[in-house]
Amino acid sequence: MKDQQRAGERRRFFYLLNQSRHVLFKHADRLCRAHLGISTVQLGAIYAIAEQPGLVQKDLARALALRESAVTGLVGRMETAGLIERRADPDDRRVIRLYQTRRARAMRKKAKPLLGDLNAELAHGFTEQELDMVVRFLTTTIDRFARSKK
Repeated sequence: MKDQQRAGERRRFFYLLNQSRHVLFKHADRLCRAHLGISTVQLGAIYAIAEQPGLVQKDLARALALRESAVTGLVGRMETAGLIERRADPDDRRVIRLYQTRRARAMRKKAKPLLGDLNAELAHGFTEQELDMVVRFLTTTIDRFARSKK
């Protein structure tokens, strides 16, 4: 009985995932600000726009899991910083599309080794089999709960 209770305490998945996400995000944000001069949210936006040039703010908000009102400010700051540009859709001038700038492309290139180092640090001390299990757990969690939102 005590072994089961201890195992249950170690497997407080929601709590542990939340704490690890929080600590990791703060660490990654410090790295991004120190090495790139931007936040992790801005870097995420750069990657999302690079993957889908011409993205609209609503879709960027969805990709970053942020409210549209938060993305409005983010886009404004990124445009001021020369990281993205807004362009009217040629077929519907009311629609504003987002594109990365040359500066954003350079930032992505500079971020790649930083993110590689961070992933290596996360994986350090684990076997390939253990890492495969972590990936399986995390992707299953995402799939399971993303479905419940629909």
